[in-house]
Amino acid sequence: MSTSALALLACVREVKVAPSELARSRCALFSGPLVQAVNALVGFATEQQFLGHAAAVSAEGKAVQTAILGGAMSVVSACVLLTQCLRDLAQHPEGGAKMSDHRERLRNSACAMSEGCTLLSQALRERSSPRTLPPVNSNSVN
Repeated sequence: MSTSALALLACVREVKVAPSELARSRCALFSGPLVQAVNALVGFATEQQFLGHAAAVSAEGKAVQTAILGGAMSVVSACVLLTQCLRDLAQHPEGGAKMSDHRERLRNSACAMSEGCTLLSQALRERSSPRTLPPVNSNSVN
């Protein structure tokens, strides 16, 4: 899943720098495997053997879950918008006024995804145990 996402982001960067038919078709090519990988992960995680019993969660725990889920939802939402925009770019390679609309959508989606990732990272840092995340100044890869 991460490989498909990284390849898709590389294609998005390429489209932003030098839009071409090849760059757009690569974006469409990598968005499919990413969607399939996410669907497979969701299917695996929701199998009966992994469901278990509901946990008792305190009010503070629920607040933490809500903040993190909200951040994750904003990232997913932005990724969906980005993927739809890339699909539209790949399917309608004509230039003109539509191209500027597509570029604006692409820019807005990429900004929303970046902001969502920042918010999610912030929520995780603020609400997690110091043992579960590296310090903010850490040189480790996130």
